[in-house]
Amino acid sequence: AHIRLIASCKWAAPAAPEHVNGVDVDCVVKPECDRWALVEITRETTLDKLRQDLAKFASVRPYLFGRNIYAECYFVCGEEPPPSLVETGSGVNVRVLSAIAFERLFLDYQAYKHLRLNRKFGSAVDPESGNSDPRLYVDVRYIGVSQERSYSISELAELLRAGHRIILVGNYGTGKSRCVRELFNKLVEPTTLPALYPLAVDLRDQWGMKRAHEVIQRHCDDLGIASATDALMRVLDQNVVCLLLDGFDEIGSQTWSDNPVRLTNIRSESLRGIRDLLSRQRGGALITGREHYFNSNEEMYQCLGLDASDALLVRCADEFTDAEMKAFLARDGHDIALPTWVPKRPLVCQLVASMDASELVALRDSQTGEASFWQVFVTALCERERRIHQALDPVTIRRLLRRLARVTRDKGGD
Repeated sequence: AHIRLIASCKWAAPAAPEHVNGVDVDCVVKPECDRWALVEITRETTLDKLRQDLAKFASVRPYLFGRNIYAECYFVCGEEPPPSLVETGSGVNVRVLSAIAFERLFLDYQAYKHLRLNRKFGSAVDPESGNSDPRLYVDVRYIGVSQERSYSISELAELLRAGHRIILVGNYGTGKSRCVRELFNKLVEPTTLPALYPLAVDLRDQWGMKRAHEVIQRHCDDLGIASATDALMRVLDQNVVCLLLDGFDEIGSQTWSDNPVRLTNIRSESLRGIRDLLSRQRGGALITGREHYFNSNEEMYQCLGLDASDALLVRCADEFTDAEMKAFLARDGHDIALPTWVPKRPLVCQLVASMDASELVALRDSQTGEASFWQVFVTALCERERRIHQALDPVTIRRLLRRLARVTRDKGGD
C-alpha cells in the first residue's frame, strides 16, 4: 500500500493492481494514455523467486508496446536486492530497487533527516555558544491539561504516530524545543516501510507565511533541499507526514495595537500560514508555544484552527523535580548541592551545567553569588531571545526587562 501511495504521488495519477495480458501486476499507474508505469512489489528474498517475479515484465511490456503504450518497469524488493538481480533487471530495462530506494525516486527523506538533525531545534541550544545543545536528554513527564494524567516522551511519540494533534505549552526555558528534538529522534528511528515523515519546523523562521506551501517551501529552502517541497505537498494529506511545529509565539507581525480585539486579530493573521498547514495535513501534529501567549485557550484553538475536542493540550512542568535536576547535572559530572534560591527550571539548570566546578562552588559560598548568577543568567536569556529574529537586539531586550521589573515593584503583591 505504501509503495502504491509513493507511485501515485510520483506520477500524479491513481495507482492500483491490474490484470494485464494474463498477468497480475501489483501496481499500474497511467500518467498518460500512451505511457504507463508498472511496479512489481515483493517481500521475497530467494533469488529464484525474485527472478520468477521479474519475468512477469517479459510478457506484459511487449503486449503494451503492441498497443502503442510505453511501459516503465520497476521491481521493488522489501530489502536491498542482490547485485545479480539488479544486473538481470538492467539487461531487460527493468529497474530493480529496494523499497527505500524506490521511495527516494519521489522523496529523499533520508537526506532531509540527515540535514535536519544537523541543524538547531528552536531554542534547544547551548546558552554560551548558541549551537545545538549536545547534552543527553533527561526523561521528564509532560502534564496533561485537557486530560488529568502525565505523558512521557515515548507516549507522546506513539500518539503522534497514531495521528493525534497535540499542543504543548510552557513558560520560557521549560524544554519545549528539546521535546520537539527528542520526538523527531524517536519518530525517525524506524527505517522500514511504511514510513512516517516527521517534519520539524522552527516557526521563528516563518514570519509572514500565509499558505501551507510557503511554510514547507521556506523550511526546505533553509535546509538546502528545495526540490523536496513539491513531494511533501503531494503527501501532506496522506497520513504519512507528522508535523512538529515549534514556537507559535515566535511568529512576529509587522503591526501592533493596544486594542485587545485588534491584537487578537493580529495574532490570528500572523498564524495564518500555520493554520492553513494544519488544516491540509492529515497525520499527527505537535505545535508548541509559550503558555500565556493567547488570552485564552479558546483563542489558541481558533488561531491554530484546531478543535478543542480533538486536540490534546499538555504543558511542560515549570521546574525539574529534585531527581530530574540531579540527573541533569550529573550528565556533566556535577555533584554539588546548589543553593535553595537557584530555580530548577531547565534553562537555569542548563546554564548551571555549563559552569565548571570552581564557579559552582563560588556561586554557592560567595555572599554575592546570587547577584552574580542573575547577571549571568539575564545576559544569557537576552541572547537567547535575540535569536528569535535578526531584528531583535539583546541590549534593548535587557533594558525592557529592567523597566518591566521596576514597574512590577510599583504594584501590590497581587
